[in-house]
Amino acid sequence: NEARDILKKLEGKDVYLLPTGNLARHNKELKKSKLLKVAKVFVTIKIYNEEKYRISDRLVNGIVSIESDYNSGYKIFESLERYESHKKLNDTKAVIQKFFSGYGDSLRNLKEDDIYKIAELIALGEEKWAT
Repeated sequence: NEARDILKKLEGKDVYLLPTGNLARHNKELKKSKLLKVAKVFVTIKIYNEEKYRISDRLVNGIVSIESDYNSGYKIFESLERYESHKKLNDTKAVIQKFFSGYGDSLRNLKEDDIYKIAELIALGEEKWAT
């Protein structure tokens, strides 16, 4: 499992967690945590207390998600830089989606470099159309 392999390299290290699902409703702030243990199906993290989450099979742009049974969980980032890169990519996707009036849902299948190229082309086009 590729997601588990990524997490195994982070075992025992500090990571950054971005809430998803129901957790994101109440608080969307990035949290620093310790990735205590990576098992076959579950991980144990420590934010305030030790908590156990299931490793998701979804791996999007190399980012692993962990889930609870209550439609909540976290995306795990190995560094603040990786989180900032993820945030920039999502902000760029939002610009493209807005430009294409909602047809951007298929963007999740594009590579990161391709998304930035599309955004650059849109910006060039907007400059050209403004004159």
